[in-house]
Amino acid sequence: MSNKRTYPLNRSIIIACLVFIVLLSCVMAVITYRIYKNTLYARYREEMVSIVNYIESFIDHDDMSQCAATYTPSEKHAEIQKLFDNYVDYYNDVHYLYIIRATDPDDPAKLRSVCSANSSYEKEFEPENLVFIGDGGEDWYSDEVAQKIRDIQAGDEDVFFDDPSEWGNDYSIGRPLIDSAGKHYAVLCVDVSVDELQQLITRYTNITIAVIVGMGLLFILLLLLWMRRYVVDPIHQLENSVSTFAASSHEMSSVREIEILNQSISKMSHDMKDYVKGMLEAEKEVEGLQAHMTEINTIAYQDALTHVGNKAAFDKMAETLNAEISDRKAQFAIVMADLNQLKLINDRYGHDKGNEYIIGSCRLICDVFAHSPVYRVGGDEFVVILQKRDYRNRDSLFDIVKSEFCDTAMRNDIEPWLRYSASFGMAVFDPVNDTDTDAMLKKANSSGIQTNLRR
Repeated sequence: MSNKRTYPLNRSIIIACLVFIVLLSCVMAVITYRIYKNTLYARYREEMVSIVNYIESFIDHDDMSQCAATYTPSEKHAEIQKLFDNYVDYYNDVHYLYIIRATDPDDPAKLRSVCSANSSYEKEFEPENLVFIGDGGEDWYSDEVAQKIRDIQAGDEDVFFDDPSEWGNDYSIGRPLIDSAGKHYAVLCVDVSVDELQQLITRYTNITIAVIVGMGLLFILLLLLWMRRYVVDPIHQLENSVSTFAASSHEMSSVREIEILNQSISKMSHDMKDYVKGMLEAEKEVEGLQAHMTEINTIAYQDALTHVGNKAAFDKMAETLNAEISDRKAQFAIVMADLNQLKLINDRYGHDKGNEYIIGSCRLICDVFAHSPVYRVGGDEFVVILQKRDYRNRDSLFDIVKSEFCDTAMRNDIEPWLRYSASFGMAVFDPVNDTDTDAMLKKANSSGIQTNLRR
């Protein structure tokens, strides 16, 4: 009798757990797929920008503009062609690397090649697929992609876009190329294979789902063992006790029997509630510990006074930059700022005003270099790492920050601790002479330029 009652309980638990695991796997599959997709695309976008920056640093825009206009290669064009060919041979992540020009509306080709990488494999085994300057085809690109290239060529910013073509589906970055006369003459593009990205995303997602399913099955097994020990077996023993008691105690009233059975069931229910409550409280404690660890990690890398990165954060950033230097992918500049008159402010007006002086100076630096990380590496020393947009505009931003500090230093209508003065130095990474960030710091420090001192 008891087996007929307990077996359906086991079966119901198994079915409920399987349904839960299936639903959890479906939800986690969607979430995991999106997380991996966003993460991989972000990583590839960052690498593609680095490649475009590196390639563009070798291009003579005036010479390349002339080649794009006449479709006639020059000596410098041949050097860029060789650089393109070598790049696709040694970097497997790059599917295509090319410079393309949007043609006049009456040109049936829509787009024509200015410089396109040809791999060693293509040169040896597929010479018919080689692309040369001036090549183009009506069916190479769809009207949508051709218009996208035309819009990028006329713009001023990098654009990421999907590029389906007869050579495959790619994810691309396009950067407009502009000569010294301000003419937008072509677009520099780097393509990575969407199919390869999709395979990576699918593989990572499948691995994650397999782990989830494995953990779920293990959970079901442990749950069944727990249920058998603490639920099913006690119910079975309870039923046997009730049957035995009913057979041997005919004098006891049926009301008393029901009361004893009810007390036993109530106790078991109370024990189960306590167990579930303990599990929930343990989960909350784990979540609180994770939040506390996140807060500790933030404090460890943040300057307590200015809330910019501290020396530890800069050291961590230096490790990343040194790795990029070793991989020959680095392109950055370092600005050093050494505040003047801080000791004078502290001695005359107190450390509270000295702190205001530091905070105000830091705010001014952050406002000018709005797209770059700022670090306080000493009591009166700040370091700024210029990359991407700020790196391209480094000279104008460097002039602005010196001017801003000079303006405040020379004002007599404000309090002394609001007249900011500093010595600035800037070093631009040179792949030939610079070996690490320490060398860059020394070079920036030795090139210091003094702003106007307070009077």
